[in-house]
Amino acid sequence: MLTAAFPAQLASDVRSVLAVMPEVRLAPMMPFEVTVHGETVAIPSRSYNEEPGADSERPLTAN
Repeated sequence: MLTAAFPAQLASDVRSVLAVMPEVRLAPMMPFEVTVHGETVAIPSRSYNEEPGADSERPLTAN
């Protein structure tokens, strides 16, 4: 799951971004684990997502 690639404190932002992303056709490949501020996250070495359309991005904040 792509949410595992981000620290828990970013969960709300990650859910907002995932809500506008097109459906994943293929699972992320070969994740590797790293520690970020004492929390282990799993970064996929490859992710196969289409880009969202410009209209889908409007609800996202600029920061």
